[in-house]
Amino acid sequence: MNGLDNPAHKQTYPIYQYFKYDHLPPHLQAMSKPFHNMATNMLNTVGGSVKDDEIVIGLRKLLEAKDCFVRAAIDKGKGVNNSNDEAITQTQVGTPRFVDPVANAVMNEGRN
Repeated sequence: MNGLDNPAHKQTYPIYQYFKYDHLPPHLQAMSKPFHNMATNMLNTVGGSVKDDEIVIGLRKLLEAKDCFVRAAIDKGKGVNNSNDEAITQTQVGTPRFVDPVANAVMNEGRN
């Protein structure tokens, strides 16, 4: 069981579904499971049946971190060395799936 059976978490925070890990190969499950556990613990601690924007943002950032570490584990398995000093650009990473309306509002303040 990977904790996704809590209907309140799934219904209130749809992003929670992306913390599933049982579909991954064992070496990637080991990388992904701690993030699932953290998301579950956070929702059990501060989550509830009422959606909170800060919790959604926290889950999104945790998901982004999980995705980075899982990709690093995939690259390590392929023998890819990403230890260069060059910055990774948004083009290399791709477009984020989730939009942070608070961050966008702050970034776009005064740009009219």
